[in-house]
Amino acid sequence: MNQMATIADRERACSKSLFGNAHMLAVAISIADLEGDVFIPSDVRSRTSLAASSIHRLLEKLVEVRILERIPRDRGEHNQHYRVMSHPFWSAAERIRKDAIEQ
Repeated sequence: MNQMATIADRERACSKSLFGNAHMLAVAISIADLEGDVFIPSDVRSRTSLAASSIHRLLEKLVEVRILERIPRDRGEHNQHYRVMSHPFWSAAERIRKDAIEQ
């Protein structure tokens, strides 16, 4: 097994232990790494390669705990925009990933 696969496996295992989902950490890190605080789900998809349905489900969980905000759509707007809320979760997620990589 190559080193990148091992790191990804550790990240997924850590995510599963903490969040009950193997991909939440990857989604959170991809959001934390985005420029600015407003994004659309395809921004996350391009960074994680996860299915759109999985990303939408995980984004909704982050909205439920108020670390993301769903921005109301304008009439005719296709893409749902989200805003990153100020929260210590984002820096903690980056630290968790770093620790998983360093194991």
